[in-house]
Amino acid sequence: MKYYGISEKGLVRKENQDCFSFDEMESRDCLLVAVCDGMGGHAAGSLASKLANETFREYVSNHMFTRTGKAANLVHVLQDACLEANRVILHYSETYEEYAGLGTTLVGGVIVSSGTSYLVNIGDSRAYLISRPDRTIEQVTEDHSLVQAYVNSGLITKEEARTHPRKNVITRALGGDVYAEADIFEFTFEEGEELLFCSDGLSNFLTDEEILGTCLRHTDPEACCRDLLAQTYARGAGDNVTIALVVKS
Repeated sequence: MKYYGISEKGLVRKENQDCFSFDEMESRDCLLVAVCDGMGGHAAGSLASKLANETFREYVSNHMFTRTGKAANLVHVLQDACLEANRVILHYSETYEEYAGLGTTLVGGVIVSSGTSYLVNIGDSRAYLISRPDRTIEQVTEDHSLVQAYVNSGLITKEEARTHPRKNVITRALGGDVYAEADIFEFTFEEGEELLFCSDGLSNFLTDEEILGTCLRHTDPEACCRDLLAQTYARGAGDNVTIALVVKS
């Protein structure tokens, strides 16, 4: 697997409240990926995303195997990692007045070189599965957002959701509740496929078709991420933007 990620504050925001990480885990021949998009007042959003990212990574790393040495159930590990990240964020929010109300999205997962992989999502950051042979793009995760609920109910179309005035209102996040319910997705990562993780700073500015076209133009993940970033800047880059791309080749 090849991978690359990039994160910038964009042209409007004063600071970058996104963060991402890659961790190679040789013990189970896999790659741990996480992208977080923080929210809150000054400094709180960046703290939330960093806390979530660090806690999530540490928990997964420390629980890949059971106490008896057997491979752990990754579904349970990812769910519990999100709960632990949520607990840490709530602690900061309840303990320190300046961090009241902080929260963050999280999308990521364990990408296994050969075998079943797992994605986890809470909030409106996304994971896309791109097939180079089929020239297709599929949004694997579903946004936990108000406009997605409207789309699911048939009140608006997916196209209308892109410009809806309340498109940034999310319905789930780490730090939003005592129990942070994350979605888990199971799949097999095939040769010729790519996984693209991003904050809404990308998906709010580029369509799925534009993302697909860019990925098909590049075989190098760094070149692809930088091209996507440049296009986002050309559209005004009104939010922090984070892109993490994993290529199976």
